[in-house]
Amino acid sequence: CPHLCPLSPSLPTLPCPDPPSWLGGLFHSPHDGHYCSASTNASLPGAVVGQAPAPSLCLGPGPGFDLLMPSSIFMGVLQGPGACPLPQHPPNLVSGRLLAQAVSLALPPFLLVPDREHWGVDYLDCGGNVQSPINIDTAKTIFSPQLRPIQLSGYSLPANEKLRLRNNGHTVLLELPESLAITGGYAQQYRAVQLHLHWGSLSGPGSEHTVDGRRFAAEIHVVHYNTKYDTFKEAMVHPDGLAVLGAFLEVGPRENPYYQEILEHLHKIQEEGEEVLVSGFNIAGLLPTNLKLYFHYNGSLTTPPCYQTVKWTVFNQTMMLSHEQVCQSSDLRNDDNKPLQNNFRMVQDMHGRRVLASFQTTLSSAKQLPTGKEHVSVLRLHPAAGVQRWGEKQESRLGVSYKSAAFVWSSAA
Repeated sequence: CPHLCPLSPSLPTLPCPDPPSWLGGLFHSPHDGHYCSASTNASLPGAVVGQAPAPSLCLGPGPGFDLLMPSSIFMGVLQGPGACPLPQHPPNLVSGRLLAQAVSLALPPFLLVPDREHWGVDYLDCGGNVQSPINIDTAKTIFSPQLRPIQLSGYSLPANEKLRLRNNGHTVLLELPESLAITGGYAQQYRAVQLHLHWGSLSGPGSEHTVDGRRFAAEIHVVHYNTKYDTFKEAMVHPDGLAVLGAFLEVGPRENPYYQEILEHLHKIQEEGEEVLVSGFNIAGLLPTNLKLYFHYNGSLTTPPCYQTVKWTVFNQTMMLSHEQVCQSSDLRNDDNKPLQNNFRMVQDMHGRRVLASFQTTLSSAKQLPTGKEHVSVLRLHPAAGVQRWGEKQESRLGVSYKSAAFVWSSAA
């Protein structure tokens, strides 16, 4: 870790290695070794994922920092070429005693244990060929014009409706009323059950999905089940049973008021098993405003029993949270009374699966699915109208010439 650069005027310096790939260009600095402030256009809260990293980056509260991590994460060493080595595998996660509870809430449980590689021994689906999360390889995604905009119903809740927020020892989980539903974008309707978050640790970011190998600070999952089934438990074993909406989280220049509805209560649920009632709010605010642009593929639950029954939608716009919001989670503990961190699964093999995109890019335009059938797999990035680009370059991949922005800001809420 050869040199230092300050994180901000209020934070001391830390080792400043070459920019890691997962930093992704959120904070751009024209001079190495200088504090990388946010974009000069502070009104732009979201980013389009999948673009090449900005050519010159520095260390700052960017996408390598985690949504629900202790504030000390901002003092950590970011990893990159020439930096202090990262652990090869984060803590592994699995649990048996909370399985029944987790099944009822659409989130199989997990604890910090060293045997994630052997999940398939006790849970056969965990060793299957349709597992999640995955790395979104933008060179291999396929544009599908049949993928329709995601439509949400009932997501704006009145303040007098109380929602249960709890620390279950492996994540922060918000139970959702069944009045919330996906009514468009899928062939069938899916009702909501809960939402939860995945994040990393001092050593690095913690999103479950990655884009071209880049891991984001954190990831939100909103879990739904098919309305043709009476319960989540019944739906989870059927191929069309589950639908999960996912979005990447990064640290940006201003507070996100929707995430604050959750984060401001974290000090009340520091220990595993603690819960609190929070007032209803617009749950849709936790997701990007543009629900037309997303990646889609067939996958699984990311923890045991790993049922391969999830139709994944991963939006291509990131959600931005402030530095201060991240610090609100500094005291979260797991069910071993240790810091609650690294609750993500490593990416899984594709095994020939296709990833589709709901939008066209110059790279994906050469590969387009025929019309006339619904497809359930997606992934790719699109520079939406009005975005700001920090440089472009011509590249060639798999014999296809295309132009990609070094980093693109987008107008997500």
